[in-house]
Parts: sequence; C-alpha cells; structure tokens
Amino acid sequence: LDENTTSSVLAELYFKYALVCDDKNDMAQAFEYYNKCIAVRGENLYKASAYSNLASCYYENESYDDAWNCFKQAYKIEKENNNYDGIYYTASYLAKLMKNKQSSKTLKYLTEAQQSAEFLNEGYYIVESTLALGDYYYNNKTTYKEALREYYKALKEAERIDEPAYFEKIIKRIEDMRLRMEPDDFRELEKKYEKQR
Repeated sequence: LDENTTSSVLAELYFKYALVCDDKNDMAQAFEYYNKCIAVRGENLYKASAYSNLASCYYENESYDDAWNCFKQAYKIEKENNNYDGIYYTASYLAKLMKNKQSSKTLKYLTEAQQSAEFLNEGYYIVESTLALGDYYYNNKTTYKEALREYYKALKEAERIDEPAYFEKIIKRIEDMRLRMEPDDFRELEKKYEKQR
C-alpha cells in the first residue's frame, strides 16, 4: 500500500482480509480488520458488509448489544443504498434480537424483511420471513388470524419453490393454530386459504 491507494481499494483489502481471518476463526484479526474497513473514509462499498459481518460475529458469541449496534449501522446503510438483500438480512437479525419483545419495532423489521424478500422474489427468504412474521403473531391471541394467514402464505411459497423441508414445520404450526383458535374462525380461514393454494 502506498499514498496512491484509493479508499475504495483500501476498504476492499481490509474487508477481504477480515473475511479470511473470519474463515480461519482468527476472530481478533477479523474484528480488527472489519473495524479498519468500517473506518475507511471516502468511497467504501464494503462498510455495510463489514458492519453486518461484525454483527454476525457478535451474535454468534452472544454479545447481543454489540450485534444490535452493528446490525443497526448496516441496516441504515443498506436502506440508504436500497440494497434489498442487505435489508432482508439485517432486518431479520434485528427482529431476532427483539424476539422477546412484542413491539412495533419488531413488527417493522419483520415486515421489512418480508417485503425485501418479496421484492427480490427469493423463495427461501420469503418462506423464512413469512414464518417469522407468523411466529410473531402466534404469541398473541388477538392476532391468531394474522398468524394463520402468514403460515398459509409460507406454505404456498414452500410449495412453489418445491422445498419439502419446510412442509412439516409449517403444517405443524397450522395444526397448532387449529387448537388455539375458535373452531369456526379456523375453519373459515382454512377454507379461504386452501382455495388460494
């Protein structure tokens, strides 16, 4: 590296070296170089990814406050850049970090992840985000209908992408909703959603 090295090249080098360290489980070096990448001023196409990877490392090590802060930074950058893949990923993790809180923020992140997945038309993302949204509604008696709607949407998408691994998981959730809901309400919605499949 010399004085002619551009910020974009420097950011890329730091990021790629951090990835190598991360892959080798040299977390101290990975953290150092993700942070160096983030600190690069000027054009930095790797900043959101560095924040996101750093957040994932924190998450895996159960350092949830640090993970939250890094995912929030990555999410902000991804939103500014309209990077729907990045929005899906970071919003999904922000929602996971808030999973025990039935808040409007959790719902916002879950919905944003689902919308990004649908924009990308990425089947696996759609199934995962739709299941997560259904699970959010599942824990509140007043939103059982919404949970069932999301589970049927997830089942329809799993069938579309022909992914049997999801079928059993989703059908178990639907059957559980049968036990939780008023029988007439369940049958009415079941009839509606079965027609749509």
